[in-house]
Amino acid sequence: SLGFERREGLPVDFSKALFVRVIPKMSRTSYEIEFGKWEKVFAFLLNQGIACVLLESEDSDELAEQLSYLQSQYPNFAKNMFCLAEGNTVGTLLNAVTDNQYIAVRCLVVINPTDEITQPEASTDTWFLGILPNRGVNPSILSSLINRVRLNRGSNFVYHSRLSGLIHQDSS
Repeated sequence: SLGFERREGLPVDFSKALFVRVIPKMSRTSYEIEFGKWEKVFAFLLNQGIACVLLESEDSDELAEQLSYLQSQYPNFAKNMFCLAEGNTVGTLLNAVTDNQYIAVRCLVVINPTDEITQPEASTDTWFLGILPNRGVNPSILSSLINRVRLNRGSNFVYHSRLSGLIHQDSS
């Protein structure tokens, strides 16, 4: 036994990371439907020792407050934070965490951003993955994604310089 086992239903004292799925403010019913869509992913991540949360916010200030609260009040969970946003919420997430000294995010995943990607002022340790549709990508959004990836790859470490900024074009 490695000491990782626990009985189901007992409180968890720590996690390897915290996965944050950012969504826009919505009704309670819509929130429950969205949570249902992510339930299997959350179950898989929980089995890997990764805590999960579905955060809704109206704007980047509210999201920054929520993320900062999680990191200050739950450091055993939010030390390694991985955030995912899609569509309109990409801008909200990036505005909340870019150049914010109070929020430490390990990885940002953005899917089909609707606006240009916010660029940090300097190279960052945050890993970045942009996922785009197969066609119909606005050239200015693509250009901003490429710039973000280049900035993320500005590291002296081989592994980090090659993989810390990626763009994936969805084939579906």
